[in-house]
Formats: sequence, structure tokens, C-alpha cells
Amino acid sequence: MLGPRQAHSGIRHRWCPRRLRPHDRRRTHHPRRRLDCGGHCEHSSHRHQPRHRRALALVCRRQLAREQTVTLRGNRLPARHTGTREPCWHAAAPAAGQLGSSDAEAGLAVALEAVERFEPQDRVQAQHRRRLIGFAARHPDALHRSCEAGHLTASAWVVNHDATQGLVLLHRKIGRWLQPGGHADGEGSLAGVALREATEETGIDGLEIWTEPVDIDVHLFVSRKRSEPDHLHFDVRFLVRAPRHAATRGNHESEELRWIRYDELTEPELGLDASTRRLARYGFNLAHTLGQRCDE
Repeated sequence: MLGPRQAHSGIRHRWCPRRLRPHDRRRTHHPRRRLDCGGHCEHSSHRHQPRHRRALALVCRRQLAREQTVTLRGNRLPARHTGTREPCWHAAAPAAGQLGSSDAEAGLAVALEAVERFEPQDRVQAQHRRRLIGFAARHPDALHRSCEAGHLTASAWVVNHDATQGLVLLHRKIGRWLQPGGHADGEGSLAGVALREATEETGIDGLEIWTEPVDIDVHLFVSRKRSEPDHLHFDVRFLVRAPRHAATRGNHESEELRWIRYDELTEPELGLDASTRRLARYGFNLAHTLGQRCDE
């Protein structure tokens, strides 16, 4: 005859130390048993599974985790990039062509493809991604500066060839240390915009770009022109790598260029904002991840 506990529903529950009786605690002292079978809870009559079943389940979980993501230094490499033999870096981003106003919707569709492929790694990125997609749905001209409420921009975190340093520039007009970047101006390939702006503002030839976004940010741009109202910048950010022994020249937009290490991101002298520091952290981590893949 079945007892009251054995006649209970066969649903398995997680191990709960408060619900265990004293003699049951001795049976569930092993942490793996507590995790896999839930122990002898008063709401469950199941005994421990055979060892070979638990071992097989553990192997399957580990294999699935390896296939879904690659983790290195706190950065996740999306599953679609793992196990491929394609080049890690591209000398030129896929171009969508310089689109005119009549092709605004087509260019925006190209830009949104990259945004929709982006996999946020924190809540801030997820929120900014949702805001960008929602804004683009309401403003078909979001790629152009003529969209006064806001528009899309693209920027780049430029690392040296070994990914030990990143490049920041002192913007001449804004007076702050920032990453290279600029307006899309109708261009649907945001990776192409980021690579173009990085090349112009750093003066480095032979830059290579990872064409998947590494970060998305939405911020208010305070205009210094009376004819231009304050508006939002929806910035899609990419990772760019410089060749060995790269020399910087800069242009009229940058007053100074400086290579910085990871541990210098919080230096008071630079005064990098939280958005730039977030981009730098994810950029450094992704560069190390891709570097490891290329070395294999």
C-alpha cells in the first residue's frame, strides 16, 4: 500500500532544505544529487536516478552550452559565429550604396538587419536596441539628418593589432574624449559608416572591421546651432582593428589622438562617460575572443 507521500503527484521538485526531515538530509548531502534529483522532499517520492543517467544528462548540458555560446573574459560570442572558418576581420564592410532620399526605406531596412542581429549582453543594450527599432518604425527617414527628432549614427572602438590598446580622440568641437564615429547620412551599411569615420578621423590606413555590432547606444545630442534643435543619436557601434605599427594622423575633427589600455578607461584625466566605457569593455573582450579563434 502506498503511503501518503508516495501517493502524491509524480512532479519532481528542486531540493529544499527547509522541507527535508532530519533523516533525509543525510541522503542528499552530495551537491550534484541535490541539483539533479531534488532529494527526498516531502512533495516528491522519487529516488535518485541511476548514475549513468545523471552523467549523460550532465554531458548533454555541457555540450549544449558549448554549442550555444563561447565565453571569454565576460564576453559572449553569438552562436552563429562559432565554429566557422570565415575570416575574423574584413578590410571593407559590405556596402549598401549611397542611398538617396527616394531610397530611404530601403537603406533603413539594411541598417535594421544589423540591429536585429545584434544580441544584447546587458539590460542597457537591450533597452537601447528596442528604442532604436521602435524609433525607426515611426520615422522612415531615420538615416538622414533631416529627421529632426533623431537619426542613426555609427561609431567604432578601434584597437591595435594585439587588442591591448584602444584609440580615443579629443573631439575639437565637443571638447571630450570619444570614439571615432559620425552620421549615417542615408547610408544603409552602418558598418561601412563606422569604418569610413574611423579611417577619416584616425588617419590609419588598412583598418579592418568586424561587421556585427558590438554595442548600441541612444543619447541626447545638445545642438550648438540655433537652427538645429536638440535631438537623439541612435548610435550603432562596431569593433575595428588597426594593422601592426599603425600611425595616427587625425583630421580637423580631432584635436588629439591617444592609445589607452583597458585599465585606463576610468582615468579622471580622460573623463570617459559610461557609454564609451561600456563600448570599450565589450570591444576589448570581443577582440580577444576573435583573436583566440584566429589563432586556433
